[in-house]
Amino acid sequence: MYTINKENSRIVCDWITDNLDWIKDQPDSTPSGHQGVLHGLYDINQPYMEEKLEQVGFPYDALLSIEKEMKELYNIPENAAYGTLGWMFVYAEEGYTCKWHKDVCECDQDDMEHVRLNVLLSKSEEGGNPIWRDENQNQWTQEVSKNEPWISLSGKYEHSTTTTKGKTPRVLLSLGYNVSKKLVE
Repeated sequence: MYTINKENSRIVCDWITDNLDWIKDQPDSTPSGHQGVLHGLYDINQPYMEEKLEQVGFPYDALLSIEKEMKELYNIPENAAYGTLGWMFVYAEEGYTCKWHKDVCECDQDDMEHVRLNVLLSKSEEGGNPIWRDENQNQWTQEVSKNEPWISLSGKYEHSTTTTKGKTPRVLLSLGYNVSKKLVE
């Protein structure tokens, strides 16, 4: 099992948990439709969010190292366009379940697919694993460990999570890109 650099993971995760009150105070930090306690920020790769986060000491160097590592792992081109909601992090407590949804590829080309490079910087004692469902309602779950990255074909398949259980929060880092469908076939 491949894991990302644990020090970079720890730095970003610690910042998120240490700054949870600030995160909660931000507009749109509590997405709707999900079950349980959930807080996060999206578009953290956009200049307006970078500026806000840098003012409160967000560790962009560690984040950019994680991005580089995951893009290399999944052969995502260096110049890949950011996808729906860009980069995000999500903090979830016991009882959280992601709503079933399919991401939209915000691009004008039919040969593009929206993908997300995901990694749990912190994992609840149980649950919190990704689930996918195809157009025929076939469903499958992927067991993932803390710091183990995975690629989600989030524009192709509906997806959700198993319900989190335990006192340890689930902290997800998710980087969205629009890439050629050939890359992910």
